[in-house]
Amino acid sequence: MKDKKLEKLLKLIAQGADLNGADLSGMDFSNENLRGADFSGAKLTGCDFRNANCSCANFEACDLGGANFEGADVRYANFNEAKLGSTMFENKDLFKITKIHQEPLEGG
Repeated sequence: MKDKKLEKLLKLIAQGADLNGADLSGMDFSNENLRGADFSGAKLTGCDFRNANCSCANFEACDLGGANFEGADVRYANFNEAKLGSTMFENKDLFKITKIHQEPLEGG
């Protein structure tokens, strides 16, 4: 049985909710269909996206530190200006990501 909070959030994502600035840290999105979801500007640290469909999703300017995308479909996803410190990717289709320009590290 799905967590009620996750069910409600997934319904909002499906309806195109504006998640800019939302703190969704630690959420478990594993195995979910997030195709085309707009997470731009959201805080997604430590989120679990394992085996999720994140194709065409927008993660622009997100904080994805410690997030796990192992086995996730990230084809044509946008990670432009996302913070990717300690983010885990393991996917044969990484070359199909639309944009992946990481912010420079502080002091570097």
